[in-house]
Amino acid sequence: MRFGHHRLRAAAFAALLSVFIIATGVPAPAAASTPADSVIALAKTKLGAPWHYGAVGPRAFDCSGLVYYVFRRTGNLWRIGGRRMTAYGYYMYFKHRGRASRYGGRPGDLVVWGGGSHIGIYLGHGKAISTLTNGVHIHGIFAVTARFTAFLHTRMSVTTVATVAPVVVAPTPIPTPTAPLVVDPATLATPAPALTPAPTPTPSLEPSPSTVVDPGPSATPPPTVAPTLTPDPVEAYW
Repeated sequence: MRFGHHRLRAAAFAALLSVFIIATGVPAPAAASTPADSVIALAKTKLGAPWHYGAVGPRAFDCSGLVYYVFRRTGNLWRIGGRRMTAYGYYMYFKHRGRASRYGGRPGDLVVWGGGSHIGIYLGHGKAISTLTNGVHIHGIFAVTARFTAFLHTRMSVTTVATVAPVVVAPTPIPTPTAPLVVDPATLATPAPALTPAPTPTPSLEPSPSTVVDPGPSATPPPTVAPTLTPDPVEAYW
């Protein structure tokens, strides 16, 4: 009984969850689109439109008119020169910029036949859409009377995302809080007494007593002076 009870609870929870998902209407994730997707989608809406020389839509087209109309309406006219050209003019525009080749076609590129006598939009997998004399049709790139010449690379299918190197930011050092320094007054050393400069002695105006030097015994005796003999007075004898 206990096992059956758990199964019933699980089934009830699953049913409630499914009802919640349906009620909230969670949308399915949409596929990422490129500018080429919008160009191709609009071109396909013109399938069956008649050909008319020099026509640029919206009800009739010639081959370059369809290209001009679709790229202008989707905001991508700048990718193909920014103005209306003939099929040959578009071919020369891309060729002079090194963006025309017989290989590497991607959806959204242009396709040229007969050296620039006819032009269309490449869909991928060898298919293109263009305005033929019997109207706008999807056909193989080698199914046209004029010979396939080149792909004109519009670079719309691949959105290049520049790789940004991660910026390494050094962590900001956070100072560690410290307790305030408490100084015990008893531990403070007695400040040394200030040194008082000694007074400069003032010279005395009184003459200093002469210093009496005891000559002591002279090393060299003074010279002996011989006494002068004074002759006795001579008495006169008369």
